[in-house]
Amino acid sequence: MPVMAATEAAPLLPDRIEPTLWKAEKRGAAALSVVVSTTDREVRVIRDGKEIGAAPVTLTGNVTGPVAYQRQVDGRWLRLDLPGSGRAVVPDLGPDVIGVDPDFSARVLDAAGPGTTVVVTPDRLRPELSLTSTLMTGNE
Repeated sequence: MPVMAATEAAPLLPDRIEPTLWKAEKRGAAALSVVVSTTDREVRVIRDGKEIGAAPVTLTGNVTGPVAYQRQVDGRWLRLDLPGSGRAVVPDLGPDVIGVDPDFSARVLDAAGPGTTVVVTPDRLRPELSLTSTLMTGNE
């Protein structure tokens, strides 16, 4: 599992009031799902189908395909091979590659029990908004 580095991360989006969000009050029984989008430069944390955390990330490496890790009972992180990611370039994900707010990192790692899965992907987590799509749908 990549260790989430303690770095200063810029706010993710201009309209986002808080650059870091954490809604989990205590450790739940369900495992976490953590998704890091290298394109959006953000991490999202989900438990029981509900988002409980989000934060901007900084990246120094290039990820060309998805990679996943799962926390084992002994606390180690097992890298999982994903279908279709055979040619993906994924650097060893450590504090020198992925950076996130240190308080957020501590909360995620504290809540990450066995079965927690982390997926790092170059895919977007949110739809791309463009002037063209706004004009075509008439929505603002």
